[in-house]
Amino acid sequence: MERMPGTLVRHISSTLAVERRRMVIHLRRQGLTTEEIVTRFEQDGITNPKTGRPWTNYTIYADMKLMMREAREEASREALYYRADILSQYQTLLQNAWKETPIKVGTILRILGELRSMLGTDAPQVLVVSQVENQLRMALERLEVEFADEPALLERAVRAIVGPHMDIVTSGAAEGPRAVN
Repeated sequence: MERMPGTLVRHISSTLAVERRRMVIHLRRQGLTTEEIVTRFEQDGITNPKTGRPWTNYTIYADMKLMMREAREEASREALYYRADILSQYQTLLQNAWKETPIKVGTILRILGELRSMLGTDAPQVLVVSQVENQLRMALERLEVEFADEPALLERAVRAIVGPHMDIVTSGAAEGPRAVN
């Protein structure tokens, strides 16, 4: 018997593994256990082509774990894309809110609060966090101009932006309050 080139063997093996995994997931969705899937494969003559023997429980279990991990990763990627889309929409809303005359401070504060809630403290997207920090800095600067004559209202607006866990330091009447960590 003539030997097949290694890459062809790996390709065929890989294709068979993908098909086997697809079948495992199909049967698992029907409620079959690992042992029942092995039995079904045996009954249907689906065997390991290298050994000619039935697939083991371990192989079927490993297939299920791999497919579940891939499904979780795909869901995670989809969630990140969704989150990036939402952040982009918030950024557009903020830009439009700043352009309105008179400036709708309540709208801006709500959007910034939503962004802060959405990002949380464990946001891995450094770029997004820095964009939000820039938006916060811009909001503070605009509020200082808008409410220069009303320090109590300015402090309340700053508190709404930075949240309850940050200290607000008032460095002077001319400068107004600013947030520090």
